[in-house]
Formats: sequence, structure tokens, C-alpha cells
Amino acid sequence: MFAVSTILGALLGRSRDGHGCEIDLALADVVMPFQIFALAALGATGRVPMPEAELLNGGWACYRPYRTKDGRDITLGAIEPRFWSAFCRASERPDWLARHAELVPQHSLIAELDAHFAELTLAECVARYEAADCCFMPVLDLREAVE
Repeated sequence: MFAVSTILGALLGRSRDGHGCEIDLALADVVMPFQIFALAALGATGRVPMPEAELLNGGWACYRPYRTKDGRDITLGAIEPRFWSAFCRASERPDWLARHAELVPQHSLIAELDAHFAELTLAECVARYEAADCCFMPVLDLREAVE
């Protein structure tokens, strides 16, 4: 996508001034924009965020992957309170509701969610959370994703 947008920009430039250009697009240039939160933290604090120490890199229990009983993976992205609330209701765990705002990293809550998902198969998770509107998704293998 970055190559396409760069090529389209070059074609637009050529149509305006009649000159071509050289395009140099490196892999590092393509992935760096996806590091926007880590780059912002580096710029603001001068330190590199450690894995599982920040909100969106695994330190927040509501925004990370988990492993199921049958060795499959699911993702939870219940950042907004309404999604976290829906997740807690579907989990039948109202005691988790107020813990959404605990300080990060939320090791204790993460361990509880790890144990929770480890007791459920992927099919059981899908049955429980798919309709709950809680930003839950199974991680599909290539065949499942294509199907």
C-alpha cells in the first residue's frame, strides 16, 4: 500500500510537471508508521517502551491476545469502557469491571484472564463472546481466514 500511494503520487507529479522521479521505498520506512505510539513515547520520555509495560503493547489486560484450552489464540480489544463492560458481563465476572482502570502493567488481571481463557476452547469462546460486542476475535489460521 505504501508503494502504491508513492507511485500514485509520482504519477500525479509527472502529470503536473512532466518530470519523472526515482522511488526508493525501504521496508523500515513502511513499518515505522505502525510504531506511532512507541515513537511518541520515545520522543516524549526518551525511553523505549518495554513489552507489556504500556497500554497497547500487552500491559493492559483488555488489549492483548490470550491462549484457549485447545491451544488456539483469541484477541481482546475491549479498550472502551462499554466494550470492557460487555466483556465482563459475557464472562459473568462483574468483579473485573472496575479493574479496567488498574495501573499498567496489569499482571494480576492478565493472569486471571489467562486462566479464564485457558478453561475455554476456541469454539466456547466464540459462542460466548461473538455476539457480546466486546471487541473479541478468534485468531484464524490461513484456511479459516480464507473460508
